[in-house]
Amino acid sequence: IKNFDFLDYFPNLEYINLSTQWFDSATKINIKKPIENLKDIVFLESDFWRIVVKHNHLFPNIERFEFMSFDDQITEFVHSEELLFFPKLKFVNLFHSRFYEERSIYFSHRSYYDEQPPGTAHIPTKFMDQLSKLKDLEEIDYLLLENLDNLKKFKKLKKIKKLRCLYGEYEKIRGSEEEIKVLNKATEKLDVKDKRFFKLDWEEFDYE
Repeated sequence: IKNFDFLDYFPNLEYINLSTQWFDSATKINIKKPIENLKDIVFLESDFWRIVVKHNHLFPNIERFEFMSFDDQITEFVHSEELLFFPKLKFVNLFHSRFYEERSIYFSHRSYYDEQPPGTAHIPTKFMDQLSKLKDLEEIDYLLLENLDNLKKFKKLKKIKKLRCLYGEYEKIRGSEEEIKVLNKATEKLDVKDKRFFKLDWEEFDYE
């Protein structure tokens, strides 16, 4: 596919799943008007995702993104702040994919820098609390929070496959039965398959 001009012929398109792997991330989408009916896009590679993010104004009513195999290289991770360009988003599903934020936990531990050249700059952990701005978000496969209390700001959220939260003020209950009770209380109205706190320091590593 050399360009996306063909989209002009499908003004009522609701779903996109392009199997080709040959995209140039610099490609421009030159269509006459936004695709108002488009609700769902499947991404099989990162270049198409970059193109869609760059032209987010052409996809105003997106409700679902499905990401396939976005974890091979640092440039191919999904960066959660880019989701904010799509304010009507409801579902974010990952298949053999990771958010950059999940990987950034590893970047904050000594084991990563032991493998890097001397003087490698420290890469801070990034969190996803800001996704509460997506007022219609109902389901996301991974959520990394800096503050567990911010989970309350996700007003319509119903399902999380994997939830990770920095201990923060809950460090004092680390390793106790109270820790589980706190997590269960915070997620009692949600369907959460895997949930736990994690600690960021130079001795511990919690990537998975």
